[in-house]
Order: sequence, then C-alpha cells, then structure tokens
Amino acid sequence: VRKNTSHLVNLNVDWDFGPATLAFVGAYQHTVLDTRRDTDNGNAVPGYIGASHVKTPYKVWTGELRLTSNNDEGLGWGLGAFYTKQTGTTVVQESADSFFFPVSVLTSPALLGNPPYLPLDTTVVVPVDTSTWSFSANLRYKTGPLKIEGGIRYSIMKSNQTTQLGLSTSGNTLIPCGPNPLNPAFGCMPMTIPPYEIIPGNLQKFTDKPITGGINITYEISPEINVYAAYGHAFRQGSTGVSTPAGISTDLIRTKNEKTDSFEIGLKGSVLDRRVNFSVAAFYQKIEGFLNRFDSIFWQAASPPASSPDGFFSFNYNGDAKIKGVEA
Repeated sequence: VRKNTSHLVNLNVDWDFGPATLAFVGAYQHTVLDTRRDTDNGNAVPGYIGASHVKTPYKVWTGELRLTSNNDEGLGWGLGAFYTKQTGTTVVQESADSFFFPVSVLTSPALLGNPPYLPLDTTVVVPVDTSTWSFSANLRYKTGPLKIEGGIRYSIMKSNQTTQLGLSTSGNTLIPCGPNPLNPAFGCMPMTIPPYEIIPGNLQKFTDKPITGGINITYEISPEINVYAAYGHAFRQGSTGVSTPAGISTDLIRTKNEKTDSFEIGLKGSVLDRRVNFSVAAFYQKIEGFLNRFDSIFWQAASPPASSPDGFFSFNYNGDAKIKGVEA
C-alpha cells in the first residue's frame, strides 16, 4: 500500500520595466510518502509476513530571481540567483527475521506458537538536510543570421547526511541461552539496541562549489537551414549512502562528484515549403566519475564463506564513461 500526500504552492511574478524584466519564480512542496509492504514478495515462507513500513516526509523550498534584458538584436544579458533547501526525516521500520532452519510455519504445527526464526525488528532513521545557492550570468549576441549565447553558474552545495540504526527482538526460546543472554547471537531473551549512528563522521557533511556553464552558436544559412554548435560543462554532487550495511569500506558509502563535458554540432532544416523537416547531429560526451546504481549485490562476512550470503544491498558507485554518436 502506497499513499502520497502532497501540497504544492507556486508563485511567478514578472515586472517589465522597459529595457529589462525582473522575474521571480518560487515554490514550496510538502510531501509525505507512506509505504507498507510484505518483504516476502514471492511467499517463500507460507503464512509468514515480513512487515515493512517506510514513511518519508520532506519539505522543499525553491526560489529564483532573474534580471534579463529585453532586446532581441545586439548584445543581451542576464543575471540570476537561485536557492533551494530540502528537509525531512525518513523512518524505516522493517522486519529482518533470521531463520535458523528451513521449516515452514504452516507445515510445522508444533512450532506455530514459537516459529523457527529469531524475530528481528530494525528501525532506520534518515534525516535529510541539503541546500544549494547558485549565481548565474549570461551574455548573448545576435546580428542577422548569427546568434551566440553563453552562460556561467557558480553554486554552493551543502549536504548533511546521517543514518541512525536501531534493533530489537522479542527473542525465541528455541535458541538456548548462551553465556551472555543479551547478545542477539543467542537470542533467547528480548533485547533492544537503541538507534546509533552508522555513517562515519568524516562522510556526513560536504560542501561543493562547482562552476558550470556552456556556449551555443547558431547560424542561419537560409530561412530553411540552420547550423549550430554547442558545448556544456555539468556537475553532479556525490552522495553518502544511507541505510547501507554497517562497517563497509568508505568507497561503498560515499560516491565522488560527477563532472561532464559535452559537445554537439548539427544541421537542421526543412524542404517542400516546410512540409518535410530534417536534422543531423554529431555528439560527444565525456563523464568523469559517472554515478551509477548497482542493485542486488550480495556481501559475505563469514570466513570461510558460508553457504548463503549475509545480505543483499544496492550501492552507488563511480566510473568513467564516454558517449559518442551521430543521429539523423
């Protein structure tokens, strides 16, 4: 069951005072995502329900102020300032029961009151606190068939990413008590581990100040044919993985930043009194630190390896990539 409740408010104000226009675009979003599901998707254990409840509230404030010249010909310009901030605390409550022999709950009536697994309830708390300030400027020049436009943006990106993990169990009398009955490995007694921080301190707070931008050049060979060239430099901030397995290496928790340079040249036109449109373009993109998602990676803590993995997780990781081609 998934429930999405969102409140959206938008504001757009323009003030045209002749030579230039001052514009403001602002928005506020308050969303609560509430998801409840059974983690035993394929009903591998008949009669068993692995409960999962995820509640994700977040508030996002966004605002941008622009001042742009109104002329079409000659030298034009623009200035802008942008701000966004997102907050909210996600809470994940999920069962991570540990079965200690392959016996179905339904096929073992003698065990119905004491099922063959150690009940484990996990609580993951993920506070979100990110913000971005950016300042931009652009120039454009148009004379006859030629138009050149370029811009640059300076951003200040701040993120604070933490995760608190808690654990509790009601115990199971099928497991004999060991020398330390509070140890979950023995499991015979109820126990609770209060939420504790699993993200290392040096991976929690980051500030990046990238400079991005690009330039476009177009030339109208005739009213029916245009040629163009474009270059752009982009940036994506790395992220700290939340709700990752505790104790894994730093490179599996924190991804690096991604930087992209892209180039494109092309031709667009029409024939037969604009009844037929055509285009051809060549493009090249180089990505340093490409951010990618790897799902269902299993990890094994036992040494020597046990017969089954300790868990399956998803990770973000960096690589390098090149994209090139021609389209028509």
